[in-house]
Amino acid sequence: MYMHVDINGAYAAFECAMDPKLSKKPLIIASNNDSSVIAMNKLAKSVGIKRGTPIFKCRDLIQQHRIEVRSSNFTLYEDYSNRFHETLESFAPQSSRYSIDENFMLLKNMNKIIDYEDYGRLI
Repeated sequence: MYMHVDINGAYAAFECAMDPKLSKKPLIIASNNDSSVIAMNKLAKSVGIKRGTPIFKCRDLIQQHRIEVRSSNFTLYEDYSNRFHETLESFAPQSSRYSIDENFMLLKNMNKIIDYEDYGRLI
């Protein structure tokens, strides 16, 4: 049995981990040159922000909904990604990093020790 673990809106989640005040606000992560949306949290998504949209086309929504815009910080995201994967690796004998925010964990025979759903909640 494999468990797939994915962080929803990873870049936005990492920014919120650094600045918890952001977790209650709509948040957009902009590309390196701040030209387009590369990630967002659920609050920003709920007002109609879409990945890949040029920032200038979002200006009205950004102002209307007081959306926080952060420049991408790939050094930060790599650090948080490594912590995420290292934590998962401590819970499973085998795991595979699939992307910056995804991992597949081999849970061979784990159900003899703990229910899979309970194990997922524990992690």
